[in-house]
Formats: sequence, structure tokens, C-alpha cells
Amino acid sequence: MTERIDEYEIGYIDTISKLRDALALCYRILGKAPEGTSKFWEMYICSHSKVMLYAHVHGKVISAVFGRDDEEDIEALHLSLAACDEEYRRRGITRNLLSFLERNARELRYKHVVLNTGPGAEEFYDRCGYRVVQVMTGFKVYKKDLY
Repeated sequence: MTERIDEYEIGYIDTISKLRDALALCYRILGKAPEGTSKFWEMYICSHSKVMLYAHVHGKVISAVFGRDDEEDIEALHLSLAACDEEYRRRGITRNLLSFLERNARELRYKHVVLNTGPGAEEFYDRCGYRVVQVMTGFKVYKKDLY
């Protein structure tokens, strides 16, 4: 799947090459990846590429979102990673990726999307329709019902 929006294209992370490029962006923005992260996502490519999306401009990854099964709620998709290159922020790119992820999650019969975030991204998720369901030390748990 590839969809062109303005100056960028959205596609599935469905190859090892796309995965490596998208993870490189995420961990450049979010910090160092835990050991084994790349192998974990490699296992998900075949079964979960519809909820692993990226945006690119001329092949350069500018934003990415990664969904996976939630460990505590079988009806939930867990948004594990979301990042956008600093140069491309405030253009609606990650919001569009999130909308595609949510649409695909509905098609896959997930009932809601959950995520954890620390300071800095809260306003973004509020604007995207997520609500705080739990406050922990250093982060908040957000949820958005899909139905």
C-alpha cells in the first residue's frame, strides 16, 4: 500500500529495509533501542504490517508508527512507537499515519488503541482523540476506542 499525500507518501513497513529505516528514525528521536528490538519487529512484519506504517519523502523516512498486540488486553492494539523527523513536525504527517493505523486496526477487529507516553507528546494524543486512562510515575496511559 502506498498513498501520496501532499509532498509525502505513506506505506506499510513490510520489508526489513523499511523496518530498519523506520526504527532508525524512531530511535534517533526517542532514544536508544532496547536490545532485541529489531528482531522483535522483524517477526511482526508478516502479520502486522497494516499497523506498522511510515511516511517518506523521496525514500527518506520522515515519520513512523508501530502497532502491536497489547499484552494485557486482547482487544487492544498497543501503539509502541511513534516519531516524526523534527523538520516535518506540525504538518499533520504523524496524525495521518495514526489515522491509517486506527482504520486498519478497526479492519483487523481491534476495539481500541492504547499507548504510553511521557511529557512532550500528551497534547498531540489529546488532539488525536485519545484520553488518559491511567497516570503512572513519569508517564500516562492513553486509550482511544475505535467503535
